[in-house]
Amino acid sequence: MKKNKEEIWKKLYAYSPVDQSKLLNSKRVKKLSKVFASQKFNKILDIGCADGTISVALKKISKTDEVCGVDLSEEAIFQAKRKGVKAYTLDVDVNSLPFDDGYFDAAYAGELIEHLFDPDHLLDEVYRVLRQGGIFVVTTPNLSSLINRLLLLFGFQPILTEVSLKYHVGAPRIRRKIMPKRMRKSRASGHIRSFTHCSLLELLELHGFYVEESMGCEIPWPISFPLNILDKIGLCRVSLSSIVIFVCRKR
Repeated sequence: MKKNKEEIWKKLYAYSPVDQSKLLNSKRVKKLSKVFASQKFNKILDIGCADGTISVALKKISKTDEVCGVDLSEEAIFQAKRKGVKAYTLDVDVNSLPFDDGYFDAAYAGELIEHLFDPDHLLDEVYRVLRQGGIFVVTTPNLSSLINRLLLLFGFQPILTEVSLKYHVGAPRIRRKIMPKRMRKSRASGHIRSFTHCSLLELLELHGFYVEESMGCEIPWPISFPLNILDKIGLCRVSLSSIVIFVCRKR
């Protein structure tokens, strides 16, 4: 019997422990830290909070009074609550956020929007629960990165995009050869939507956000030569970087 989408999604996003020190020292989180340390927030929402590691870090950095989180994984929410996060099990693709209008001063959605069937629903909900002038930080892989432009030029699958839930296919031959066999068949990341810097910028503005700043970031795990070199060169322009970070404000 075929599995339904809900079963697949729960298995795909099942909780798995993370190396907290490695995560908190990542370049993406360091850039987030500068944003959230720039001003005082009373209430912060972490959308896709996992086990609450980043939620707690944001609370400490911004010296906020309250941090809340939502995630699809019940086990992840259990772990987040143990860290003191007010966390709720929720599918942000279809459900409304369980908070009043204008409740939060800031919201963060890290590497989440690309996993959604309906990103418009999420953006509408974030806009609703943010106060006027509230900050929204969103990060996602960039389809139009320098790496992806060159991969497509030679007929390869763009990095951080997927065509299968079981196999990683379409990568350059040089990369496939050096990848261990166990990594050629592994759990997919579940990316459904692919955003360019331009497309996400326009979408955020259509949903009532004013983009104050956008930043580029490298892929958060080791990649092989020459992709690692291209990854660093792509940082010269945000539109060419592998990961984009948008800092927005609710109008």
